[in-house]
Amino acid sequence: MKTFNIKNIKRLFVLMTSMAWLLGCGVDFTKTNATSGLTEAEMIADAFQKGSQKTTFLITDAPSDDFKSVMVDILSPIVLTMDSGAIVNVPFPDNLPIRVDLLELDGVSDLLANADIPAGIISKVALTLASPEIVLLDGTVLHSGDIDLPNPVLTITPADAIVVPGGEGITVQIDVDVENSIKIDVTGTGRPIFRPVGSVVRVNEAEPEGIEVRQVKGEVVRIPGIPGNPKSFLLKHRGRRHFIPVDADAAMIKKFNEDATFDALEPGQLVEVGGIIQRHVLKARYVFILPRDHRALHGIIHDLTATSFDLVLLKKHPEGAADLD
Repeated sequence: MKTFNIKNIKRLFVLMTSMAWLLGCGVDFTKTNATSGLTEAEMIADAFQKGSQKTTFLITDAPSDDFKSVMVDILSPIVLTMDSGAIVNVPFPDNLPIRVDLLELDGVSDLLANADIPAGIISKVALTLASPEIVLLDGTVLHSGDIDLPNPVLTITPADAIVVPGGEGITVQIDVDVENSIKIDVTGTGRPIFRPVGSVVRVNEAEPEGIEVRQVKGEVVRIPGIPGNPKSFLLKHRGRRHFIPVDADAAMIKKFNEDATFDALEPGQLVEVGGIIQRHVLKARYVFILPRDHRALHGIIHDLTATSFDLVLLKKHPEGAADLD
């Protein structure tokens, strides 16, 4: 029987708390626009097909062996200072905070927001952090009340100029340096001090490898989601008012724990998607079709195959007999 430590399991199932393309509020999928004759969903898919002019903001972190977990709330909005002195606020969907485990972002990125940014040069990027929680290597959990956060605002001056061209979106990646953000107050209380530091760069998401994201959960809204691509769908991220066009042409598709085809997808289904972001389109490597009651499935992890993402649960029936699900 294979064994896996909890950190490896967590890395396979990274919680993407938000795929945050900010595309407005309260979209009615069935409402038809009087001018264009298209539904809102069709207009969104068409806009992505033509190429988004919005700037995408990501957050990531380098690996660290000093802690098991570093959870933190990132508060809306991201605050940009332009070289002209103008201040630009980039809100998250619904202005809700996004909670992430920074150590789970080793090699992947979490999307924070997407917004129209005026042409110019970004001279500063500021994030406000809150409610840190640290799990030490010995399993000790330090809650926010156990951690000093003297300055919750992470303000970064880019090492290289981040130029936002007129009429064209770019991708900006914020890297939080966990190891250098957390210190122990050895002369005073002995409590950890969380003083966030990091860097910010413009990334080229047109590169063939793209930007990797994982475990993006949502509801299928429309098939196909990209005009001209029959194996695509429009994904509404669960609990958020934004939409993601998914190219599933090369995706491994599984229904619950069995192989499936694209034809198994239909509007209204809950899915989990992982893959790469290229020009605001999620090119899926895998699509998991989730049961409606997937949160109610509990059991012991019996086997985990990293190459195929198979997860087998060993559950007990009421009469005590065991079964593989």
